[in-house]
Amino acid sequence: MDKATWYYARGRAAQAASDVEDLVQSGVRSVLFNSPDEASAAPFLEAAGGQPLELHIGISLKELHERALGCPPPPMVIPDRDAFVARFGDRCLSTLVCWSGLTQGAALAAWLVRHCREAGYAKGVSLDVLRYPNTVFAEDFPCACESCQARRRPWLGHGCLEAADRTDPSVMYKELETKGAVIGGVARDLAQALHAAGLEFSLAARAVYAGRDHEHAAAPMWGYGPALYEGQDWAAWCRDGLLDTVHFMNYTPRLERLERLTRQHRDLLRGAPVRHHEGLGVTCSAGRLSPADLDDQIRLCADLGAAGVTLFPWHGVSAEHRAVLARW
Repeated sequence: MDKATWYYARGRAAQAASDVEDLVQSGVRSVLFNSPDEASAAPFLEAAGGQPLELHIGISLKELHERALGCPPPPMVIPDRDAFVARFGDRCLSTLVCWSGLTQGAALAAWLVRHCREAGYAKGVSLDVLRYPNTVFAEDFPCACESCQARRRPWLGHGCLEAADRTDPSVMYKELETKGAVIGGVARDLAQALHAAGLEFSLAARAVYAGRDHEHAAAPMWGYGPALYEGQDWAAWCRDGLLDTVHFMNYTPRLERLERLTRQHRDLLRGAPVRHHEGLGVTCSAGRLSPADLDDQIRLCADLGAAGVTLFPWHGVSAEHRAVLARW
């Protein structure tokens, strides 16, 4: 059973060496390594030198935009901000970005390849949040920025999605088609450049692909998708060979939910040239896994044919969790 983990280097310099030792002893092979700068990364990288660990740069689309283009992505424009805040709160509003005007996929890809070469340690890249904002935010509060309005006017006749538009299947088909084209275009640019450079490309994917999923749709999770509403057609990307590994963000303490979604992922990926990893939320907004829970979830994933599991995050893994991992 392949084992991977998300590792966030910020604030962990003092324990970096012991973290590396624990990773190796637990049998973790792949580390999705997120670091805001070279200084934060250095202690871990020094300790990891010569160890049997594959390091993949873990970065979100927002982080990539900021570092590659030197500016944050534009925010979503919500006409009725008061109604949004009343429903979701100020904190959610501050996190919303819009990708409709993103045409610099090639520039993002070029920076990422250059960064990997300069870093010298990366076997590949794992993209996080490669999608539009959460469905629960966007379905009743669609973005009204200039880019969104400009792309709608030719086929809709006006720029903002009204309530009647949002219940019209033909309108929503076109809206989601456009989201898919924007995010899918970025995915293809990244895959082409990374593969040409001999680097792997993986994705932290939405657990729910299609359909309504009301579990965890409120604070603090705000939903698990569906991926298609957010422009992240990971099933098509896997079939087309864009991704080497897909890490599903299937973070739940409920074994029956993990089983249902893992079966769906397996069926959607059947025949695709991709490694299937299920994400296990050791400690996250959905809850915490006990060592016994972790053992049960790994066993379930193995029984259902997943190639591996991806832990989130490593700093939530205890000595008891590590003992479970070592047995697998």
